[in-house]
Amino acid sequence: MLRKLLILNALILSLAWCFTVQAANKTCRTESACFKPNVTWSVSGGEITDVCHNYAYGDWRYRRCRTEAGKVFKQRCREYKEKARNSQGDIRERARRQQDLFCISYRP
Repeated sequence: MLRKLLILNALILSLAWCFTVQAANKTCRTESACFKPNVTWSVSGGEITDVCHNYAYGDWRYRRCRTEAGKVFKQRCREYKEKARNSQGDIRERARRQQDLFCISYRP
């Protein structure tokens, strides 16, 4: 009885160790699992153009980049709204221009 208990205890401890090691050594099985897009855009005429032009149109990387770009634009829109609200003078005007740029691109 004691022998079975010791074997069971050793099995439980070894399984716990294996799961901990696997969690610590997390590797990506596919490229898409660990893909972090590099969001890029161009500004021309006061408008954002060519979002994620560094990826091929229609590629899964392009779609993932566009999704991430929406999050970036939303965050920037929020930041510049706050900055325009809490500043004055030239800083407020620059913040309003940036707010217009990112909030229109985000289209909440």
